[in-house]
Amino acid sequence: MKKIIFIFFVFLFGYKNAYAQDFITLDFQSFFLKDTVSLLLNDKSVFKNQILNTEEWSGLTKMQILITKISKRKYYVSLINSPTDYKISHLLNIDFKKSTSIKIIINSLNFVEKININKGRYFGITYDNENKKIIIKQQKELFYYD
Repeated sequence: MKKIIFIFFVFLFGYKNAYAQDFITLDFQSFFLKDTVSLLLNDKSVFKNQILNTEEWSGLTKMQILITKISKRKYYVSLINSPTDYKISHLLNIDFKKSTSIKIIINSLNFVEKININKGRYFGITYDNENKKIIIKQQKELFYYD
C-alpha cells in the first residue's frame, strides 16, 4: 500500500525530483492508541494535534508525511491517509543540509531528536507508551509492510 502511495507521488511531483531523492517520508507506525500528536521540524510545524491510532491489522497509523522539495529550501508537506485521501497542506521553508531537529509532541510529552537525512530519507516512528518514549527508525530504503 505504501509503495503504491510512493509511486503515485513520484509521478505527481515529477520524476526528476524523486530520482534526485528530494523528498522525505515519515511513517507513524506502531503502538499509537488515540494519541494526540504534533510534529515539528526545526521548530516549524508539519502538523498539529492529529489523533493517531495504530490499525491492528497493519500495525500502522493512517498518517504518513511526504515532504517534497520544490526549490532550494522550500518543500511541500503532504499528509497521506490513504492513496485516495491525501492533501498538500502547506509549504515548509527548511534547510535539511544543516542540522535538523525533529520534535514530536504526544499527549503533551515532548520528544526531540537530531536527524541527518544523509543517513536515510525514510523515517518510521513508533511510540512506546509504557516507557513514555519514541523510537525513530531511519533508513535509506522504503519501508515495506506486509
